[in-house]
Amino acid sequence: MIKTLGMLEFRSIAKGIEIADVVLKAAQVELIICKTICPGKYMILMSGEVGAVEEALQKAKEESIGFLIGSFLLPSVHKDIIQALKNKIKAVPTGAIGIVETTNVVSGLFILDKALKAAQVKLFKLSLGMAVGGKSYFVIYGDVSSVKEAVKEALRVSDEKKIVYSIVIPSPADELINSL
Repeated sequence: MIKTLGMLEFRSIAKGIEIADVVLKAAQVELIICKTICPGKYMILMSGEVGAVEEALQKAKEESIGFLIGSFLLPSVHKDIIQALKNKIKAVPTGAIGIVETTNVVSGLFILDKALKAAQVKLFKLSLGMAVGGKSYFVIYGDVSSVKEAVKEALRVSDEKKIVYSIVIPSPADELINSL
């Protein structure tokens, strides 16, 4: 089971592919996602033991100066993120929903982990870079106070320049939920 995630986001597709090779040769990690994202960026998401992921990230950073948009290491990643990455979220939100939109993928996934760990909320939807202009957004749900607490934590741990918009919607319409 995946417990530690490392992520890299690049402004160059070719450099991203090169660094994917560097990462795989630098440490014992597994590629979870390695692909282009909008608009002409590249994303690498890897897993492995904490030390191996740290080593791979360090080597990648050394080799990608000028091309790296962002990176992170998430030890003990929240289980809902793993389910979303495997496309296994099948929940129907109840209560309130909270939506946080970020300017890039790295910041979105990082703050989502923090939000999920901050309050009694569940992940409903995660969008990472495709068909959203390279941005990221997530939809969480739970009771109103928990969703507010989780969104507040997401905003607290993020660079405000990376947040496009966030909102908590109490009792969203069923039709809206079905359209998400």
